[in-house]
Amino acid sequence: MRSKTWPQRFLCLAAAAFTANTVVLCRSRGALVGIVMGCMAAVFMAPRKFRKKIAIGLVLGAIGGLYVTDQQFLNRMTTIIVSDEEQRDESAGSRFRLWVAGMQMVSDHPLGIGIGNWYQTIGSYIPEYAGKDSHNTFVKCIAEMGIQGFSLFILAILFALNETRKIKSLSRQFPPDVQNDFSILSFGLFLSIVIILTCGLTITMIYTETVWILLMLPVCLRRAFENQVIDYQILEKKNNGVGSLS
Repeated sequence: MRSKTWPQRFLCLAAAAFTANTVVLCRSRGALVGIVMGCMAAVFMAPRKFRKKIAIGLVLGAIGGLYVTDQQFLNRMTTIIVSDEEQRDESAGSRFRLWVAGMQMVSDHPLGIGIGNWYQTIGSYIPEYAGKDSHNTFVKCIAEMGIQGFSLFILAILFALNETRKIKSLSRQFPPDVQNDFSILSFGLFLSIVIILTCGLTITMIYTETVWILLMLPVCLRRAFENQVIDYQILEKKNNGVGSLS
């Protein structure tokens, strides 16, 4: 959306193609669920003036993603949702049991079992799963860090999402080109956070740097926004003859 020349746009398209192929090769159901949720959020949260382009991009992306899939990937993705009569595969079914056990941990230890103690604790609840991961960012967060740690994590998420909303709204004071940049960047950050947190429903990422970098980036964008405001104020003063740069 921000690329000014066709070579830049083709570079973005090539990166998107390799990204889609990576998702297929990893066979990650969590990644697919995150992408689907991101696409749904994009439809509703896209900046109005770019909504048509984004919709077209989503359709082309879906077609391109389907093109690089193989039968093994499709077979694995069909296990995401199954009817009551069907048998969930062990990978998917075990996660539900782990999450229930995690909630039992919270009930027994509301202040948390301590960071890094999940692996030696889960065996007390499900002996056959001793040493097995939680496969859920939120369950592991509240089980290890307790209600207080989980509350701080949720506050950080809400703050990051709110910052993207505020920057998108405040950027309307700028000329169209600058406004578009901040609007698209805040939109992109919002989608990235939605996707990574959705993936966190089936993947443990509470101690993964990517999650925290994404939650910090709205603060960086806010600083860039504030610097842009200062630059325009200085420029306005120069144009009015009130002051000049030292």
